[in-house]
Amino acid sequence: MGHFTQHPAENGVFTDLFAARDRRESDLCWREQLFAAVMLFELDRTYEKHCKATSYISESNVEQGRSPVRE
Repeated sequence: MGHFTQHPAENGVFTDLFAARDRRESDLCWREQLFAAVMLFELDRTYEKHCKATSYISESNVEQGRSPVRE
């Protein structure tokens, strides 16, 4: 019976698998960060549009002599 002269994790196969797993995790993390950035950007744009619309409605109400606050 032969003996292993090298630890199985050092024979290249396992280290390649670990490297591939680390790359996948890194890619996933990068994708998650990109998705979060896009979602925050969209949320900010939506909020900005809402504020402009609300501001326009308030100004319109003031011009027409109505209270900008809902009663």
